[in-house]
Amino acid sequence: MFVNFDHSLIFFDICLILKALWSDRNTIGTFIDPRISLIENLLQPKLQDDDCAQVFKLELDQTTMDILASCIPLTFDQNVEAIYSTNEFTTLCLKRHINSWITNSWRNSKGQTPENTRLFQYIFNQYPDFFFDGKNCKVFRSELNFKKHAGSFAAYNIAWDNHYFTDKNSVFYTKIAANQLSKLDPNFPRKFYRVDQLGNYLNDKKFQLTESTIDACLRNYIELGLSDEEDMIDAYTNTLF
Repeated sequence: MFVNFDHSLIFFDICLILKALWSDRNTIGTFIDPRISLIENLLQPKLQDDDCAQVFKLELDQTTMDILASCIPLTFDQNVEAIYSTNEFTTLCLKRHINSWITNSWRNSKGQTPENTRLFQYIFNQYPDFFFDGKNCKVFRSELNFKKHAGSFAAYNIAWDNHYFTDKNSVFYTKIAANQLSKLDPNFPRKFYRVDQLGNYLNDKKFQLTESTIDACLRNYIELGLSDEEDMIDAYTNTLF
């Protein structure tokens, strides 16, 4: 699940791991206290016997985890630009169905109580203006191919690790490559518009870069969306081996 916080294209990937606090046969889960924030519930969950009848059990399945992860960014900024998820059901519930359920007193089109109603009620109560204003209809998006929006998460991790490099002309280099190039090239970092130009530069023998280092830099360059010719990476790297 990726989050774009604003037009400056800051992306975060959220991986949510929770400790199960109860189990029942083949089901595990945690507890949600409606009186506290989502982050507080995730970091310091209340137990059902903590003198609060409002605390409810929440089953921890994949859909529930996706719902929780998708709503975490709203805790920090309800003006978030976009929240992408590969779980289409989660996206539909948060961007469309929840509005209908609110209007219909938490009943679906068949007059039945939706699954995970208490969780959705809790989420709505946490961010009422966000849902009343209809922001959820634009923010929650289902996208199976994040790459065209954000590149690969691995590439962005590398970009963050190398954030002390000044700009996008150097952020795609691995640390090994950057250290070597900065010592041997007085004009480092140079600007490249195509992956083959970058490849020819990195393969200069005076830099003494290994094939794996060159390949890593080229793939980061592509995945960060800096090349004008995305399909050239495979053809080029195949010549390295």
